[in-house]
Amino acid sequence: MSEEPAQSATLFGDIYLEVRVPPEHPLRALRIAADRALTAGSVIGGQGRAPGPGTEATLKAMLLQVVYGTPSDRQFLEQLDFNMLYRWFVGMSLDEPVWPEADYASSRARYIGNGLGRSFFDTVLRQTGIRQNLARDGFPDGAFDDPLALFTEAAGTGASDIGAGDIAPADTSTLPETAKQAMAQYGYGLLDAHFGLGPRPAPPDIDLGGYGYERLYLTFYHDGRTRASQSGAAPEDAPDRVVRDIEIAVDRCINDARFGGPTTADEAPETRLVFNFLRNQIRLPGHGLQALQRHIDLGIHAIRVRRGKKSAFFKDSVATSRNLSHKVLIERLCKKAGLPAEAYLDPRTEIVRYDSDTFRTDRAGKVTDLYRYDEPIAEDGITTPSIAERLELAGRWFLNNVNAETGLGEYEYRPSTDSYSPKSNDVRMLATAWSMAELQNFLGNQAFAGPIKSCADRYLAGKRERDGITYIEAGGKAPIALNAFVILLLLGARRDGDDGPLLAALADALVGQQQDDGAFRTYFFSDRATGVDFYPGEAMLALMLLHARTGEAAYRTAVERAFPYYRAYWRGNRNTAFVPWHSQALRELYRVDKDPDIAGFVFEMNDWLIDTHQVFDSRYPDEIGGFPPGLPRFSTGPYLEGINDAYEIAVETGDEAHAAKYRQSIRKGVRFLFQLQITERNAFYLKNPARAIGGCRKSLVRNEQRNDFTQHAVLALIKAHRNKVFPDA
Repeated sequence: MSEEPAQSATLFGDIYLEVRVPPEHPLRALRIAADRALTAGSVIGGQGRAPGPGTEATLKAMLLQVVYGTPSDRQFLEQLDFNMLYRWFVGMSLDEPVWPEADYASSRARYIGNGLGRSFFDTVLRQTGIRQNLARDGFPDGAFDDPLALFTEAAGTGASDIGAGDIAPADTSTLPETAKQAMAQYGYGLLDAHFGLGPRPAPPDIDLGGYGYERLYLTFYHDGRTRASQSGAAPEDAPDRVVRDIEIAVDRCINDARFGGPTTADEAPETRLVFNFLRNQIRLPGHGLQALQRHIDLGIHAIRVRRGKKSAFFKDSVATSRNLSHKVLIERLCKKAGLPAEAYLDPRTEIVRYDSDTFRTDRAGKVTDLYRYDEPIAEDGITTPSIAERLELAGRWFLNNVNAETGLGEYEYRPSTDSYSPKSNDVRMLATAWSMAELQNFLGNQAFAGPIKSCADRYLAGKRERDGITYIEAGGKAPIALNAFVILLLLGARRDGDDGPLLAALADALVGQQQDDGAFRTYFFSDRATGVDFYPGEAMLALMLLHARTGEAAYRTAVERAFPYYRAYWRGNRNTAFVPWHSQALRELYRVDKDPDIAGFVFEMNDWLIDTHQVFDSRYPDEIGGFPPGLPRFSTGPYLEGINDAYEIAVETGDEAHAAKYRQSIRKGVRFLFQLQITERNAFYLKNPARAIGGCRKSLVRNEQRNDFTQHAVLALIKAHRNKVFPDA
């Protein structure tokens, strides 16, 4: 077989997948290694060539799933359906249908069970340089130590996914809006009547329109706190089941004393009701953490454990509102059932998943569907003024989370416990102060002057002089990023007085870190070489912005010398972390050099980033626009910073195709950042909404708020506002 086998059946609409994958793409070497393994008769379990194209495609798909660390078959197959890179790797044409989830899971389990999968992975990963290249290219750490760990449950049970015999026919019907409104009206009426605040309402005639469910939960919220949460208990065959369930659930909630005592008459008028329907019960075949991670989408699925007469439920909202991982979630659920925390590992314990339909209501008749206890935001509802409003909200978060003793912003806030993390990170603290300075300039006020000054003073206290070099040290370390962000902070803060000599000294130190090949040493007076994908780009951005201020040619020259080195470096070491910082630095270099090679490389990086890492299609609308697939999260912010700069270059060069592509990416990415930001709409379950509102969460399922999550979102939103990618009204 040749090193690059001809791709069969890949032509679709005059587009060849083969030519769409760059020659230097890191997955090319991996696919060659996979093809070699599939033709190595002595190493595929002694069976000779793998029997048939279905087997080859499945094994390659398994390899790709491990490389990208995607435990969910559903999410992986969604990527395979629309991602050209995935299709090219597996060997599928653009118009070839993706396998059903159950078929893929069954085939994969068979190959693991008969040893073929293990032999294939071992053969691939033994080939020279494969493991090192994968790790260098930024794929998940440790994924290749035991690559089949992602499928451990499959090997242990003989079937990695839920067997067809365990699945009730999926009910795809939806609740009519009129039914939701009638339920809400009846629920509020029953609550008022209990306290004599109104007459008892007559039971309504609620038409579910064929919608079936297994259990109804009702939750009371008051003043940002859970006040009660109870289920109905009407017989499944009752003709008025949903009405009876609401009556039972309201009565139970009123008397639920677990969250600070029963609901009181004073609380009733301001209590909000959230309805949660559980349906499509599915029993999980495995009992380990891998099975849970594959089958349970946190914040989407409800879960039940049962052993003997001991049983307990957690609604879909529990993981979100309490910020729980899969492991903590299942351990707490086992304890709730009166079982040992590790009971989920026992084959005698039944673990059941439910689809959930959840909606929030108010007394005005508004009904809002929730995903992960948040309402999906529509892209077409975003305007340029609404971006400014979100930036003001982020500024409020910065100010509400300043430590009164130090005057510095806190590093990480945990909304579920209303507490701060004791951890910190010096580079991120400086970068956050820089973003506050930029936000202050955008908003045109001096509200952030105090924390900005406190941060500048703190890190300037770490200024050191050695051998004529001025550098910033913090925590015993002196990465070049500290110099870079002090420069950016001072430039953004526009402080009174003359910082010129200090800025020049810090910048000269960065220039002095450049080696003959153009690369920057990443630490002062140290052989450490970490941060290579971050620190040089940050340093180059600082030098270019200082060049814009001073016109000093040495700063521009240093970035020009660095450009060819880092272009070659990234092409051989593709990773996402590199892209936004170098895109921003090169955008500033392009302003003055107008070099088409610079524009081309910025486009190359951002095309790759968007094509392989942005979510454009998902069954969950709240994921759209985020990065990366599988677990879109806060990293969307920094990626959008670079994509905005790529957009500016595309507009400036008249490259309409790239401008349209980046504009679409930014619009969807901003939508996702709006989704991550905590506002009044999604803070209703938090202990202290005032502290959380305005900050960005780690992800849709984790609500920690680290300062850099909001810092990157702020800088990305400022650029999106400047670039006017949304309408003015």
